[in-house]
Amino acid sequence: PTLSPSAIVPVPPGTPTSPVETPTLVPGTPPPTYSERYNEMRQVLLAMSDEEALDDETSPQHAALFWLVFEDGLQLEPVASYELSQRYVVVLLYFSTRGRRWKNQCRFLSASPVCDWHVSVSVLEMGVFCGNGTSSVQQIFLENNGLGGGPIPSEIGYLVTLESLTLFDNDILGQIPSTLSYLTNLTFLDLERNLFSRALPSELSTMSNLEYFYANSNRLTGPIPDLGFLSNLVHFFVDDNRLTSLPTFPGNVATGMTP
Repeated sequence: PTLSPSAIVPVPPGTPTSPVETPTLVPGTPPPTYSERYNEMRQVLLAMSDEEALDDETSPQHAALFWLVFEDGLQLEPVASYELSQRYVVVLLYFSTRGRRWKNQCRFLSASPVCDWHVSVSVLEMGVFCGNGTSSVQQIFLENNGLGGGPIPSEIGYLVTLESLTLFDNDILGQIPSTLSYLTNLTFLDLERNLFSRALPSELSTMSNLEYFYANSNRLTGPIPDLGFLSNLVHFFVDDNRLTSLPTFPGNVATGMTP
């Protein structure tokens, strides 16, 4: 499927839900079930997330919805827009991976646009980054930042302008989401040293612009999908997993694979 910033296309349901820290209701705010803004925002996000997940008070989807309605200082209008969809997805990633326990908050959940949600840590720039002169997320870099307790949400597929995703050295659980294949601009994907399990998604084979893929030191199992269509692939490293079959790569692809 092809997504664009100007359109919202439903992502298949199935994002695992896990207990998260629920945002605190601002004193004096009416209960969410009686809030017109809550209902309008929920209706917009139903195009992106499963209804059951949005209504489950223990899910990261509900936590992100609740935050957008009652605690977000930016207070975006509850209408379909790329600004809202990417803010929702970035906040959802935060709640899905126990954001309040991250080593560095990277300005997440601040009232500023998501393009400002980054900080300097030693020699590294950590957080969310947008293209020069744009408000579209192009890079997420959260290396060794204490992400864990849940999966990458399947709604990650809505960050259609994303070019680089680095989640190296965390404790992220679950399966690598197949909706990463919606990210047609993605060239760099580093999921090394996490707790990802199950098989690599077969949709990985459709990511024609992908150049660098790292998933070393996880708990991946099963065969590796046919990646013959990844003509731009330069690095493919999946050492230290439980993979059962290894495909053949062109000679120009540097690989690290042990069954």
